Amino acid sequence: MPRSKRHVLLLWLLLVLVSLLAGGCSREVRYQVLTFFFTGVPPLDWVPPEETNPAQIALEARERRQLKSRRAQADRVFTGVYAHGPYVGEACAECHVMTVGGFGFRSGGSSETEKKTIAPGQFVLPPGELCVACHAGKGNAAVQTAGRFAHGPGWNCLTCHEPHNSKEPYLLKAAANDLCQRCHGNSKGNAAAQAADLYSHGPGWNCVSCHDPHSSKEPALLTVAANDLCRQCHGAGFIHDADLHEGLVDCLDCHNPHMGRDATMLRADLREAF
Repeated sequence: MPRSKRHVLLLWLLLVLVSLLAGGCSREVRYQVLTFFFTGVPPLDWVPPEETNPAQIALEARERRQLKSRRAQADRVFTGVYAHGPYVGEACAECHVMTVGGFGFRSGGSSETEKKTIAPGQFVLPPGELCVACHAGKGNAAVQTAGRFAHGPGWNCLTCHEPHNSKEPYLLKAAANDLCQRCHGNSKGNAAAQAADLYSHGPGWNCVSCHDPHSSKEPALLTVAANDLCRQCHGAGFIHDADLHEGLVDCLDCHNPHMGRDATMLRADLREAF
């Protein structure tokens, strides 16, 4: 075709295109015309993206990682080892700073974040803030703000808990009582009582029967007020003699909570440091 005729044909097509776009035809017809002549035309339902917000992008990425972690935890078949959700979900970036050239586990995805590895000794938050970012209300700072008594190790969760996995519930570093005995072993618990040839209180084999491991509004981290706690087992008619105790208010005025010379655990026979 001669060049002049091609120019005329192109001009005619251009005029048709302009008239269709400028006229009263529907958006569907205009879309068909545009896609006939051009490539890369956005779909009809396309909405221009809003201005990029780095904070929103980071939040959405974190939410995607948390969802992946929760799904992995839910789908996991229990094998006798308890595992931390982000660890199961391979969401290392929830706790660790990730970088190119790091070490250790690297997830096998295709995004730039998933190609990075753990930066040695670097966390996304200071250690005292990292755990409570998800486990709100457990750390000592929040506990003290609420006016509750706090367990000393609450300033460092890893004193009692493993960060990745454990054979014990709650990712404890050892069986609950064995863990308590590491600090309180010289004076509390049944093992200490037996070592001293003393009578031991039954719940002494399970410290958390009476004590909250994180915080409490009661002294000694008791789960409820001391007298109410005692009466949960020693109610009227069961061990507790109402007539004998008439006028006596506080159980711990007379009794030790952990051990004693005999089953009465009287302070008159052995005064335990509470």
